[in-house]
Amino acid sequence: MIHDDLIRAAYDTLTGTRYTALRHKLKKNRVQPNFITDEAWRRYLEYWESEEFLARSKQASMNRNTEAEGLGTRPSKHGGGSMFS
Repeated sequence: MIHDDLIRAAYDTLTGTRYTALRHKLKKNRVQPNFITDEAWRRYLEYWESEEFLARSKQASMNRNTEAEGLGTRPSKHGGGSMFS
């Protein structure tokens, strides 16, 4: 029998992955879906255009494109997420 905690962990992982993908799609396409209120959509747009978000996005992009031992050595020294998860 599968324990409830294993089911919950699998559910949390799947929903977290899907929510992240949804946010990425919303940011990329900038088309308001019918299940997001006008107020929430306005706040998303404000955040995506904020200096804080743009600076963090630029830094994350630079981090993903770094090479551990210098140019041409390997793709990245960053693992793409928290090492403590």
